[in-house]
Amino acid sequence: MEAYNRLLATLRRLLAPGGCAWDAEQSVHSMARYVVEEAWEFYDAQGLPDKAERRREMVEELGDLLYLTAFIGLLAERDGVFTLQESLDFATAKMRRRHPHVFNPDGPKLKNATAVIENWEQIKHGEADESDELHHLPLTRALGKIPRGLPPLLRSLRAQEKAARFNFDWPDVGGVIGKIDEELTELRGAVESEDKAAIEDELGDLLFSVVNLARYLKLDPGRALNGTLAKFRRRLRQVEEGIAEENRNFSDCELKELEERWQRAKEPSDNPIND
Repeated sequence: MEAYNRLLATLRRLLAPGGCAWDAEQSVHSMARYVVEEAWEFYDAQGLPDKAERRREMVEELGDLLYLTAFIGLLAERDGVFTLQESLDFATAKMRRRHPHVFNPDGPKLKNATAVIENWEQIKHGEADESDELHHLPLTRALGKIPRGLPPLLRSLRAQEKAARFNFDWPDVGGVIGKIDEELTELRGAVESEDKAAIEDELGDLLFSVVNLARYLKLDPGRALNGTLAKFRRRLRQVEEGIAEENRNFSDCELKELEERWQRAKEPSDNPIND
């Protein structure tokens, strides 16, 4: 791709003698942490409510992510760790191997996305090293490969997705909601007992169950929560602006007044920008 080649040429110029001193000082290790940051900036961008802003931010953030991965690849080449070509070839080979229904004329005939995912997991398990102590525990092995650095919300979602691929899942949404009710009851009991350890444990169970409901409904819990955070900020700003117009401070208001203003801020005019 011409655009990608231009990016690589730009990065090679930055790393060449007479290029950028800061870039030349970097390594795979020093740049690795930025991958997480840039990935989350793209994730935030794709959830923006305004269509024009979302498109603009996605273009920029995906560009930053592509730049960063290419830059790390070139740093690895320079330092003799591995080559960018190796990474690209590995990704290509893996995608072709795990999509035999597309690239292999004699491959399986998979009728839907569920069948594709099940076949994908079977192929991944076949790729596992038999010397791995978890080779005969494929679900446990899959859960163990979820990066520990992921935010807990996303890590929980990925764990539940993997469990569902092994048919460890509720048969209907009623079971998921029932589990939430059960966990909420247990949390109430823990709160009444004033046992901090029990409260933390039950709160974790409740949050995990709520994430599971989002997965079951095919919703992104992170995006849903980000939407609520944006709504919370929008409503609080409306409340705060009203108080400021009266030359008063937010912290000086009684809770009853704040609640009344909050309820007014929840009126129908408080809607996110439509797509």
